[in-house]
Amino acid sequence: MSSTADDPSPVKNNEDSDTNSYRKEVGEKLVFFRNKVIAKGSNGNLVCEGIYDDREVVVKRLLRTHHKVATKEIETLRISDEHENIVRYYGVEYDCDFIYIALQRCICNLGVLIYVCEKFYDYEVVNHDCSVTSVGISQIDRWDPLRSIFKDVNLIKDGRPLPFLSKLMRDIVSGLVHLHALGIIHGDLKPQNILIFKRQDGTFCAKLSDMGISRHLPHNMSSLSYHSSGCGTVGWRAPECLSQGRQTRALDVFSLACIFCVCITGGRTHPFGHDFHRDSNIAENNVNLSFLNEFPEARDLISQSLHPNPKLRPTSAKLLCHPMLWDSKKRIMFICDTSNRLRNLDWSSDFSKAMEAIGPKVIGAKLCGWKMNHWDQFVDQQMLTHLTNCGFNNYRPWLFQDLLRLQRNLYSHIDQHFNYIKARKTKKKDVDERDIQQQETLVKEVENPAA
Repeated sequence: MSSTADDPSPVKNNEDSDTNSYRKEVGEKLVFFRNKVIAKGSNGNLVCEGIYDDREVVVKRLLRTHHKVATKEIETLRISDEHENIVRYYGVEYDCDFIYIALQRCICNLGVLIYVCEKFYDYEVVNHDCSVTSVGISQIDRWDPLRSIFKDVNLIKDGRPLPFLSKLMRDIVSGLVHLHALGIIHGDLKPQNILIFKRQDGTFCAKLSDMGISRHLPHNMSSLSYHSSGCGTVGWRAPECLSQGRQTRALDVFSLACIFCVCITGGRTHPFGHDFHRDSNIAENNVNLSFLNEFPEARDLISQSLHPNPKLRPTSAKLLCHPMLWDSKKRIMFICDTSNRLRNLDWSSDFSKAMEAIGPKVIGAKLCGWKMNHWDQFVDQQMLTHLTNCGFNNYRPWLFQDLLRLQRNLYSHIDQHFNYIKARKTKKKDVDERDIQQQETLVKEVENPAA
């Protein structure tokens, strides 16, 4: 199997004598280090560091009695791991007692990333389970070196994911879209099964892992009957799993929405509460999304994805196109495109009327901590005057479409205004962070009439 840009480089075997006492060679290619435990599971299952064919890997050790689970995971990885958001499979070895699966080595899983980066992280929200890939609370000290790796990384601000986390969230959905396109239901999505990798160019990415209970949909079939081995993990599984209903790709969408809630809140909040109450809350549709009231895009995506009826949940492909997952460039381009469309329409057109109808909701929103009737109250007045002096028509602060035009003009002619912005000592990062909530409100309200 060919290597990729984010594969670890081959390593030399220079272990000291103490390490060698825990070193176990399996077959011709694999070395398993029993003292370098990443995670522990039940029935003797372990995830440890290792080497496979002179390459640093993670070795997943399962009892030979779990042969069917191992075979299913290997089969799924072989047909899906060419995608950049699916963990790479390198090989498998056996001894008389265990199966050893060699996988691409990650930095950590999503749950640990949130723990490391978020000061007020509630560990139990994300990591309460006994799966083989979970990281127990007793092992958290092991991840202290990650604090130096992620020391400059911020995941959320004011209840919204920052670009680093948004990119990882898009990676997760992208990997899921790939699996679903292949007719594969992952069946056990949770933070521990989403792994974080650092590429050679210094960027980070997320990849889906742990396909042991995945299921393959036969050709031209969209659902499968319930199977006890594919029931997922307590607190992350969809209601149809709890009621032993038919299994579809939609159960992964439900789990994904729960993961997104945990991401957005920095590990503080699960939509169905804490620990062992989650399954009962899921079964009764006792969901709490009040923490998303000030984040309309996230509430829209997550509420649809958590619908108790799997037929009414969006597909993973639709999630990938949702505005909540747009980067800043796509967000502002959408606003610009809408403004351009309005310029070419008559005032009496249905689209123009629809835009002005939603204007009061946007202009009157709590964008800066108080209610406003005109949008010019939250716009830099000197910048507004500067744009007018540059030859743009006067802006009417009571018209919603002029607010869109203001953002379009500023973005489309950024080179023309760069020196002015620099003179005012306004950093682009500051502008982005100041305007992110306003842009999200704009995008959410504009999206439906523009569809």
